[in-house]
Amino acid sequence: SVETSELLHSDPPIVISISKNGSLSIDTMDLEKDIIPKKLLIELQNREWYLRADEKVEYGKVINVIQQLTKENIEIKLITSIADEKIIVLPPWPTAQ
Repeated sequence: SVETSELLHSDPPIVISISKNGSLSIDTMDLEKDIIPKKLLIELQNREWYLRADEKVEYGKVINVIQQLTKENIEIKLITSIADEKIIVLPPWPTAQ
Protein backbone atom coordinates (compact mmCIF):
# COMPACT_ATOMS: atom_id res chain seq x y z
CA SER A 1 0.00 0.00 0.00
CA VAL A 2 1.03 3.60 -0.59
CA GLU A 3 1.43 5.89 2.42
CA THR A 4 -0.31 9.28 2.34
CA SER A 5 3.01 11.06 2.85
CA GLU A 6 4.39 9.32 -0.25
CA LEU A 7 1.47 10.62 -2.31
CA LEU A 8 1.95 14.16 -1.04
CA HIS A 9 5.64 14.15 -1.89
CA SER A 10 5.06 12.66 -5.32
CA ASP A 11 3.35 15.89 -6.42
CA PRO A 12 5.60 18.45 -8.07
CA PRO A 13 6.79 21.27 -5.80
CA ILE A 14 5.11 24.66 -5.77
CA VAL A 15 7.39 27.44 -7.03
CA ILE A 16 6.62 31.01 -6.04
CA SER A 17 8.42 33.61 -8.14
CA ILE A 18 8.87 37.31 -7.52
CA SER A 19 9.82 39.13 -10.71
CA LYS A 20 12.10 42.17 -10.85
CA ASN A 21 9.02 44.44 -11.08
CA GLY A 22 7.78 42.86 -7.84
CA SER A 23 4.87 40.85 -9.23
CA LEU A 24 4.17 37.50 -7.62
CA SER A 25 3.28 34.23 -9.32
CA ILE A 26 2.81 30.62 -8.30
CA ASP A 27 4.01 28.31 -11.04
CA THR A 28 2.23 29.88 -14.06
CA MET A 29 -0.54 31.68 -12.13
CA ASP A 30 -0.10 35.43 -11.57
CA LEU A 31 -1.32 36.66 -8.18
CA GLU A 32 -3.07 39.93 -7.51
CA LYS A 33 -1.92 42.34 -4.81
CA ASP A 34 0.99 40.06 -3.77
CA ILE A 35 -1.30 38.03 -1.54
CA ILE A 36 -1.35 34.25 -1.72
CA PRO A 37 -5.01 33.18 -1.39
CA LYS A 38 -5.58 31.42 1.95
CA LYS A 39 -7.67 28.74 0.20
CA LEU A 40 -4.68 27.92 -2.00
CA LEU A 41 -2.33 27.80 0.99
CA ILE A 42 -4.64 25.37 2.78
CA GLU A 43 -5.15 23.13 -0.28
CA LEU A 44 -1.43 22.94 -1.03
CA GLN A 45 -0.10 23.08 2.52
CA ASN A 46 1.50 19.62 2.41
CA ARG A 47 3.36 20.19 -0.84
CA GLU A 48 7.00 21.18 -1.11
CA TRP A 49 7.35 24.98 -1.57
CA TYR A 50 10.18 26.94 -3.19
CA LEU A 51 10.66 30.70 -3.42
CA ARG A 52 12.59 32.31 -6.26
CA ALA A 53 13.12 36.07 -6.42
CA ASP A 54 14.94 38.28 -8.88
CA GLU A 55 18.04 39.87 -7.38
CA LYS A 56 16.49 43.33 -7.87
CA VAL A 57 13.45 42.55 -5.66
CA GLU A 58 13.18 44.53 -2.42
CA TYR A 59 14.04 42.49 0.68
CA GLY A 60 10.71 43.39 2.33
CA LYS A 61 8.75 41.84 -0.54
CA VAL A 62 10.58 38.52 -0.09
CA ILE A 63 9.99 38.58 3.67
CA ASN A 64 6.29 39.32 3.08
CA VAL A 65 5.93 36.12 1.04
CA ILE A 66 7.87 34.07 3.60
CA GLN A 67 5.62 35.40 6.38
CA GLN A 68 2.45 34.48 4.46
CA LEU A 69 3.70 30.90 4.13
CA THR A 70 5.14 30.40 7.61
CA LYS A 71 1.94 31.80 9.14
CA GLU A 72 0.19 28.76 7.62
CA ASN A 73 2.99 26.45 8.86
CA ILE A 74 4.37 25.91 5.37
CA GLU A 75 8.10 25.30 5.11
CA ILE A 76 9.66 27.32 2.32
CA LYS A 77 12.93 26.61 0.59
CA LEU A 78 14.77 29.51 -1.01
CA ILE A 79 16.22 29.09 -4.47
CA THR A 80 19.38 31.17 -4.40
CA SER A 81 20.53 30.88 -7.99
CA ILE A 82 19.95 29.10 -11.24
CA ALA A 83 23.07 28.40 -13.28
CA ASP A 84 23.48 25.70 -15.89
CA GLU A 85 20.02 24.41 -14.90
CA LYS A 86 21.31 23.56 -11.42
CA ILE A 87 19.12 24.91 -8.64
CA ILE A 88 20.81 25.72 -5.34
CA VAL A 89 18.31 25.45 -2.50
CA LEU A 90 18.79 26.73 1.05
CA PRO A 91 17.41 24.64 3.94
CA PRO A 92 13.71 25.17 4.71
CA TRP A 93 12.68 28.41 6.37
CA PRO A 94 11.17 27.44 9.75
CA THR A 95 7.42 27.58 10.21
CA ALA A 96 5.58 29.73 12.73
CA GLN A 97 4.92 26.88 15.17
